[in-house]
Amino acid sequence: MGKQSFKIVLGRDEQGGDIAVDLAALPHLLIGGSTGSGKSVCIRLILSQLMRTKSPDEVKFIIYDEKCIEFRRMGNCPYLFKPVVTDPQALLSVLEALRDELEDRTQAIMNGDPVPRIVVVADEYAGLMVSHSERAEPLLAKMLVLGRAAGIHFVFATQRPDEVVMSPPLRCGFPGRIAFKVAFEEDSRMIIDENGADRLNGKGDFRFRDSTGLHRGQAPYISDEDFKSLCAP
Repeated sequence: MGKQSFKIVLGRDEQGGDIAVDLAALPHLLIGGSTGSGKSVCIRLILSQLMRTKSPDEVKFIIYDEKCIEFRRMGNCPYLFKPVVTDPQALLSVLEALRDELEDRTQAIMNGDPVPRIVVVADEYAGLMVSHSERAEPLLAKMLVLGRAAGIHFVFATQRPDEVVMSPPLRCGFPGRIAFKVAFEEDSRMIIDENGADRLNGKGDFRFRDSTGLHRGQAPYISDEDFKSLCAP
């Protein structure tokens, strides 16, 4: 796996410069926003850049798409670690299997063995937290802490930024957070610890918080057709 960069450009800031992160260093990203604000397009953007710059030997995806809308077309994409997951219980089982592999993956990385990074993507994870919170919250909290050393990264999105879905242990585990337009000030504070996302314009307008502070940006649009072409075997 090595120490190579997994740079992702999230969008442009108000001065026209790139807002970029290195997923390998971040290492996890939480995305919140109302329906239609840009969350799913942002996920497509992240996956598209990784597929353009990395081979399937370098990175694999675990995709959770409960609504079976955004990522059902990925089909036999060579970047998939396993077929797209559509059920909360199945996602929980996948995460538990990953947890059991943490020590082996970490040891392989320390030994210099070639191990692809795994990016776990959830287009909407609220159902997991509502139906399986007693198992899911401690499991995710542990994975978020130990995932970096094992080359496992989480990109989770939700339209429900509340204490059930974004509990304090989970929020603390995501050092990178993107807020697209939300309905209420409290939603904005839940995602990025400040007001402001409730006053965004929508359609990709976002606020991003990381260790360097809070940034405002505009995310580009990635069409279904462009994304599907990158997923082809």
